[in-house]
Amino acid sequence: MGTLQLGLETMKEITLKVFINFLTHLVLCSLALFPFSALFYDLPVVGARRFLSQLALPLSLILLLCLTLANRENLKIFLFGFLKNFVCFLKPFIPFLLGLLLITLIYSPSKEQFIFKPSTLTSFVLFLAVIFATLKSSEVKNLSYEFIFIFCSCAIWGTLFLLIFISLQESKSFFDIREYLRPWVTVFSRCTSLVAGIALIGSFQTDKISKRIVYLISGTLGFFIASIVLQTRSVLLCPFIGFGILFFALLRQKKIKFLKIFLPIFLSFLALAISITMLSDRISRGTQEVISSGSLEDIQLVISKIEKKSPLNHDEELILSSINTSMGGRMAAWATAKKIGESNFWFGSGQGALNHFLDVKTIFHKSGNFVVHFHSDFVQVFVVGGAILLFSLIATELLLIWRAYKQQSFINLFLILSMVSFGLGELAFVETQTFLVFCSAWAFFTLADIRRRCSF
Repeated sequence: MGTLQLGLETMKEITLKVFINFLTHLVLCSLALFPFSALFYDLPVVGARRFLSQLALPLSLILLLCLTLANRENLKIFLFGFLKNFVCFLKPFIPFLLGLLLITLIYSPSKEQFIFKPSTLTSFVLFLAVIFATLKSSEVKNLSYEFIFIFCSCAIWGTLFLLIFISLQESKSFFDIREYLRPWVTVFSRCTSLVAGIALIGSFQTDKISKRIVYLISGTLGFFIASIVLQTRSVLLCPFIGFGILFFALLRQKKIKFLKIFLPIFLSFLALAISITMLSDRISRGTQEVISSGSLEDIQLVISKIEKKSPLNHDEELILSSINTSMGGRMAAWATAKKIGESNFWFGSGQGALNHFLDVKTIFHKSGNFVVHFHSDFVQVFVVGGAILLFSLIATELLLIWRAYKQQSFINLFLILSMVSFGLGELAFVETQTFLVFCSAWAFFTLADIRRRCSF
């Protein structure tokens, strides 16, 4: 009887271990669906944040329960290890989360008051911290991470086929389908660029030349789609960051075969550089729009006169025409932010919508391009939460850069540097979908690259 009971207990333990092993791989695969979240934005389970909230997180909680049962004899040690891994992931995000908490407590914002949503950004970080800590605590050996590069490559080619389908369906040129994308084209482009960089840098993490070529081509194609096909200026630095990090990573390799490594990279980079010249007119037009808009003080003077219904002279009429352009609209928003900062420097205004500070329909009536927000992570958080929130954002980004550098995680370094570059002229770190893709990728590759001791 005792032998039978012992056998049953052993069978239960083996079954639980097999289930934990299976569930660990399932959670990891669920987390790895982030490359498809923008591509399948409207689809259930996978699209937008659903892969995280409806799939990865629930499965992770089930896994955590199983791990707790499996470690019931050493429960305190297990829970301490889980908490340590949770904090390990959370550490670099803490300054920004504390800044969001402080500003939220001060202003108690309504749903769209800040434009960005502190509760959503915070929930993403906390959810991913739970998933990270659970996977790290499972201690399942021989986990393979290379499949993520296949997922990223598939997402990029899927994006190409989606754009071709939209072009045919709407009877539009391949380069004129920006308005038909969900989420908004700039968000779609940023997510595509992040995925492209992962595929590109992943090319040096495989020994098979066929896979290396596939990842290089896929990464280059992703950058081409984001910057050329979708004509998004805010992602133009992203390919150079990706190729620069890849080149630096390869220089660190002890044995380098020139034809197998440098030649494909050189050809890919050359093709991308030539492609970017196709955007030269758009870049030059944007530069001219900035120059013709005048200084921030000149713009603010024009806005003030329009609000007071005072007549404009010839030069001021030219400035008004200039701010009714894409880059000119940004200049108008930044001029307004400068004025706001003079009276709300430390804690901001608690408002994130540009139309709260000026009549956008009157200012931008010539173009109909009614600017909604302040078109920069740094300007947006400064207007909303002042120097306090701006400092917290910069501190978190610096900590993320430092962690990626210390752990020699080239993909994470690419991710955070790209997010910083996006944030110079657009919302990225405080934009829900872009932040979701970044954070999910960061969690995945921190899990793949992390050392036994997590520290700064």
